[in-house]
Amino acid sequence: MPDKPNLLMKEFSLYRAHYCGVCRAVKRLYGQIPRIALSYDITFFSLFVHDAAGYEVELRQNRCAFHGFQKTAGIALNPLLERVAAVCVMAAYYKADDDARDEGIKKALPKALLKRAYKKAKKALPLLDESFFKHFGRLAGLEKQGCESVDMAADCFAETVRAAGQAVLGEAYYPDAGEFLYHIGKWTYLADALDDLDEDYKKRLYNPFLAAYKNYAGREQFIKDNNADICAAFYGSVNRLAEIFPQLKLTQSQNLLRNIAICGIRKKTEQLLTATGKLKRERV
Repeated sequence: MPDKPNLLMKEFSLYRAHYCGVCRAVKRLYGQIPRIALSYDITFFSLFVHDAAGYEVELRQNRCAFHGFQKTAGIALNPLLERVAAVCVMAAYYKADDDARDEGIKKALPKALLKRAYKKAKKALPLLDESFFKHFGRLAGLEKQGCESVDMAADCFAETVRAAGQAVLGEAYYPDAGEFLYHIGKWTYLADALDDLDEDYKKRLYNPFLAAYKNYAGREQFIKDNNADICAAFYGSVNRLAEIFPQLKLTQSQNLLRNIAICGIRKKTEQLLTATGKLKRERV
């Protein structure tokens, strides 16, 4: 998510345009139901791949039911955005599959609702589906084994994000872009795991931090007791993102992407490390 106080209005408008653009693309290509898959993660991904590919986006005004049928600006459908929409649906389906495997019938509905859209998205990006199947399958295996390596578990999800970037960018893909997306993915996995500490402990669900340190006695005490190792896991990716960023080929969204990937992620990391409970979901 962006660090809003340090954004220019035009940058915030561009962020919202990508959010709305992905939402409309998913609706147009896959129907209403898969719009539940929309997230700030996929918004950032859309911003990054369009800029990394040097694709000049076009803005369109459309009425939106979620905004009282007022007109909102969104990026127009284009080949890159079509692939981003496919990634959105596929990633949501694999996450729903993982949730259903962890919690059974209680989490089975999202997977069922997304199945039809997933099959269509899979046809659009078949090689990416193979990568998702491989890396999410590897993650499921590690979870089943109770893997005690935070890095090994996070690596699985990080590789899915790198693979998604390669699939969407195609010939415009380059190694620095892939490594950048890898560390975005790794940070995202770690952030989700740390945020869910209490919930995963109570439900006895796999969590890489709980599996690695095994001394849980409440969130605050757990983070305090294992602070050095937890910080090392997070700041390894946070600092690497800052190192890679100047090497990226960015133009129109450079300041916005820097705001999110450098300032926003560092700020969110600090919030996660000091929070007394699960962070409240923010809205942009």
